[in-house]
Amino acid sequence: MISDKMNNNIDIKIETLSVGKLQKRLSPNLAKRSDVDIIYNSDKPTEEQSFFVVKEYDENRYVLPPLSYIGNGINCKYNEANIIMISAPGATGKSEMTKFLSHNLNIPVFNLGNHTAVGSDSFIGMLHSTLSLHDMVRVLSGLEDGSYNVIIDALDEGLTKAEATSPFEAFLKGIAEIAKKAKGLPFIILGRTSVLEYASLYLEEQGAKVSLIQIEPFTLEKANEFIDIQVNEKKNIEPYEDAKKYILENIEGFFDGEKGIRTQYARFIGYSPVLLSIAELLKETNNYQTLKLELKDRNITLVINIIEWILNREQKKFIDSIKDGELLKKREDAFINKFKEKAYNIDEQCVRLLQTYEKDIVPLKIFNDEEFNKEYHKSLSPFWEDHPFRDKENSKIINIVFESYVLIRMMTKPEYRDEVLYYIQNIGKGSYMLYNMLKASVEKKGCNLIDSQFVPYIIESFQSLDRGEMRGRIDITQDEISHSKLCIEFSVENLDDKNNKDFEIQTEAKDGSFIMPDVISNIFVDVPDITVKMSNNTRTEFAAPVNIMAKAVEMNSKSFQFRASIERNEVAIECEIFIAKSSQGIQTVSETENVEITINANSTIYFPFVKYRHKTDFYDEEDAQLIDKYIKMRRIILHFHSRGKNTLAKYKAKIDNRIGNKEIGRDVLDALKKHGIIITDGNWYYINKTKLDELGIGFNTLRATSINDNLRKFLSQCN
Repeated sequence: MISDKMNNNIDIKIETLSVGKLQKRLSPNLAKRSDVDIIYNSDKPTEEQSFFVVKEYDENRYVLPPLSYIGNGINCKYNEANIIMISAPGATGKSEMTKFLSHNLNIPVFNLGNHTAVGSDSFIGMLHSTLSLHDMVRVLSGLEDGSYNVIIDALDEGLTKAEATSPFEAFLKGIAEIAKKAKGLPFIILGRTSVLEYASLYLEEQGAKVSLIQIEPFTLEKANEFIDIQVNEKKNIEPYEDAKKYILENIEGFFDGEKGIRTQYARFIGYSPVLLSIAELLKETNNYQTLKLELKDRNITLVINIIEWILNREQKKFIDSIKDGELLKKREDAFINKFKEKAYNIDEQCVRLLQTYEKDIVPLKIFNDEEFNKEYHKSLSPFWEDHPFRDKENSKIINIVFESYVLIRMMTKPEYRDEVLYYIQNIGKGSYMLYNMLKASVEKKGCNLIDSQFVPYIIESFQSLDRGEMRGRIDITQDEISHSKLCIEFSVENLDDKNNKDFEIQTEAKDGSFIMPDVISNIFVDVPDITVKMSNNTRTEFAAPVNIMAKAVEMNSKSFQFRASIERNEVAIECEIFIAKSSQGIQTVSETENVEITINANSTIYFPFVKYRHKTDFYDEEDAQLIDKYIKMRRIILHFHSRGKNTLAKYKAKIDNRIGNKEIGRDVLDALKKHGIIITDGNWYYINKTKLDELGIGFNTLRATSINDNLRKFLSQCN
């Protein structure tokens, strides 16, 4: 057992399996046996044979990945097993491991991907069709007495080709019959995890002793070695080592300091397709110093570039495989060029990944020719089956970083809205990665219009990030010109510092409503013409400060929790219509001791929210224009107070465009500036709290929605 400290308290414990340790379980004289060559009686290249030994392989260019035991499906210790099963998702090194072991230990490979459908006695039948009767007997005897070994590769493809479990189990039964009589280790089996777990249980039932092992991501040390081998650079060449270190640290910066993300970095950076893309990046440059400058401050952009490199590589592999085949034969150049651009491109791969839960993928239609499309998708099938982002066992995308990329990319394409929504609601949310991936995507591509149904998940992702002393704040405001258009502004701020880094997305409340996430924290909502809905889920949590000003508020959850934070304790809801009704029965509320909850509505408020009702008196005013001015002024001032106790600054353009866009808003804003309540400094507005106090107006007064004489006089002069 070893422990590899990746970085900052990431401690990954793995049980390693070296070639030397594996060789001890195999025939000690196998590497010297000349009779292994008896299987070389075919003119087919190795990759087309179902039974072969890998003779030509540069083992110095292979890095053996770490392995670990899978907790379930093991009925014996490694040293006692007569079958070792090695599992991994697609594109994580199973094929390379098979080649390496076959070449290094002189072990023949039985590849089920190249073999006809398996069934009863398939293994013996394969030996019979490949070897002479004399040699077949020798091999079977060697498997039993421990002097011979075979690697069975692509077991999952054996199940797929069998199309039913009974012939596949008959094949496994034949393997078990040989294994349980063997003195040594006759079989090493490789395949995808779910099939191997199922097969291990069946083999155990048949009396075989099975040890189930999985390929793990590379450790940071091995990841460095992997990159070095791929780039073919000598170690300790300072510019190269410096550039490589910079790239790894740049990527690590994307994962840095955020709750739960550190282990994701370890798994991401140890994933072989990711390392291949880094190696390609280094191989493509002639000047490592220039590369460093080009990558400066591009951690998340670099992650996106790596993901797109992998996806583009998948497309190229497919295009290269069919360019000289029948599919494009006799087609015109224009047709072929369009095909090469569109076929299995990034968008199609992303659509397919979102549909991993479906048995029948509904892929992109490149051409109107249905027959051609059928042949195209048939030729694509083996590439899709082994896609590096696909987790066939769990019907989801294999890594949260890849998942977030796919979700964000397809969110901006309205035609795939339903696929994204289904995936995000039922399979995976992209979790804490989703916000960062969206931010990087918008900064890279410029498109920040997001369907309103996705926004709660973006908010949830933003709120889940751990920022230590920094706070994450969200402002949701309505466009005064186009009432259905909303701006969602995300800020990471220090409560003692006005400076912040804002990121905005746009959405549209097409039906006049907007759904909030299940957890609502440090949010200011100013949407006077929109209905704000709490979800229909079991529970909604309000964590102060929360300020919601809307046309209507619908509380649809079954239970609600209100709690204060260290800095603030108010949860305030203002609306014309307040609706509380759950399809799940009677609603309940709970609260922390020091939270202050106010609900200000013109409609009747029923149990259990009636105890929070706060009566307003400004609607008793006879002057309708005065009321409009008061509402505008409250909105302006509360926008400042939403930032924090000590932060009374606001970006000037946001106040001007969102509240000062119409005559009344401009009049009130001008009056506040004229009286020195709002001070302009460059691109910022500040609140002069002393001047505000002179009017007898405090934030608590504004929250109480009362109009005193001083305020009435001030508002009457706002012309």
